[in-house]
Amino acid sequence: DSEISQHFSVSRTPVREALVRLEMDDALELIPRRGFYVAEIEIDDLNDIYQMNAALDGLAIEIAASNIDDKEIDSLEEIVSQQEKMIEDGRIKEWAKSDDEFHYRIIELSQNDSLNKVLDIYSDKLFRARLYTIDYRPTPKQSILEHKAMISCLRAQDGKAARNVMESHRQRAHKEIIKALEIINQNK
Repeated sequence: DSEISQHFSVSRTPVREALVRLEMDDALELIPRRGFYVAEIEIDDLNDIYQMNAALDGLAIEIAASNIDDKEIDSLEEIVSQQEKMIEDGRIKEWAKSDDEFHYRIIELSQNDSLNKVLDIYSDKLFRARLYTIDYRPTPKQSILEHKAMISCLRAQDGKAARNVMESHRQRAHKEIIKALEIINQNK
């Protein structure tokens, strides 16, 4: 933590507090007398989170379907158009950030603060797992198709169909990520 504090020209106290918070969020692991290390992504933990996330993201898009207007749907379409260009250009890590934005916007459009808070608790862990495995998964063309299907359901104001597509989308991504983690763990 002293190297970090020197690098950013801040005292050790806020750096230490930030490291402890990251440890509490399971992003870091403290090894006594050795320091902090990035925590491994546990498959069982990820399975639990993805089960919950699929259901709650499904709920968020179902709620959003009754609140959303054409301008907001257009903004989601713009995100997907940018994602297509990123995939075309081979900018997969940028696509991952854009994918995170797409899902965040849908949660935001549900206008349900409690749902937003619950999903936010695990969003960093899911994003970290997606980035960590991105080079071991197929090009995310299927995600683009599923995002477009969600947008079609939103345009039709069909919340139930949107929920089904979202839950299926999250379950497929979950399987891809777990398979990628297993490959990564075998290669260690």
